[in-house]
Amino acid sequence: MTLKYPRDMIADPQTDYIKFDFFKYKPPLQRSGGGLSGYNDGGAGKIAGNFGEPVGNPIHIYMPQDVSTSYATSWGGKELSNFGAGALSGYANITNGNIGGAAENAAQGLQGLVRLPATIGAELTRMGLQTMQTNLTLNDILSTTQGVILNPNVELFFGGPQIRNIGFAFKMFGRNKEESENMIRICNEFKYQSLAGFGGSTAVDRGTAGFVNSVAGAVQAGINPDPAANGTAPTPASAATTDYQAGYLSVPNLCRMQLMKGGDLHPYLSQYKALAITNVDINYTPDGSYSTTVDGIPTSVELRVSFVETKVVYKEDIDPSQGWSY
Repeated sequence: MTLKYPRDMIADPQTDYIKFDFFKYKPPLQRSGGGLSGYNDGGAGKIAGNFGEPVGNPIHIYMPQDVSTSYATSWGGKELSNFGAGALSGYANITNGNIGGAAENAAQGLQGLVRLPATIGAELTRMGLQTMQTNLTLNDILSTTQGVILNPNVELFFGGPQIRNIGFAFKMFGRNKEESENMIRICNEFKYQSLAGFGGSTAVDRGTAGFVNSVAGAVQAGINPDPAANGTAPTPASAATTDYQAGYLSVPNLCRMQLMKGGDLHPYLSQYKALAITNVDINYTPDGSYSTTVDGIPTSVELRVSFVETKVVYKEDIDPSQGWSY
């Protein structure tokens, strides 16, 4: 059953709304053959994620006020010594086949040796002053005695992509009993899908439990080979089957969010890959006072849901020529 708010919403071509579907979490590395090929199953034109079988009730809800997205990458500055900068340049030249450039880098590194006496002297002075509980750095000593500091050779390095976070706030109020019940079902659906399950199993555990049960059953049958003789039957060793499950928690389900225009993906808004629900906040008094219907259902509810994208967006996932993109 699809849960809608407003309950009478019709997805005609002029209607913009958000569609939520829920799926069991599929372990991304649980595949035959091993390796990481296919780990990011993205690509322009499809929603990527570790989606298993669909679960729960789809949700169609109105487009909220704050619809936005952001893309971020990590960059950071790092300091390189003159020798280190020369070594990296030499490595780059060697890997590119430029042996002459590598030799030039080595020569420039040797020229840096003329600075060693002053640097070593300053370092020894710093180490000696440390015994007197001073906090002078090497650059402190060079600046106060020689009027120079070491060139930090700061370069900006790319640290990797960052996953996206997104959140929405939906304020709902029931115009009738059916719509009031529907908004509570929507809140409960997000609560349910965001939580981990108590208990779980692995293939190894299931195999071990099956073996234990079969052995226990055989032993029990040997003690009482003819259960009809006294009207009792062997009791199955259920503890071996269920006790190990309490040692695990099942991973919460994933959410697929699609920004829709009618029956199609919205042609101008950014889409998202598989989302994990990180927060579900429900305010039963969004208007500042407690109010319910005669049945006890809150007259209005504010639902805030936060997500984090479980896959990284790469430039290969963006196709500028098609209607929508991540």
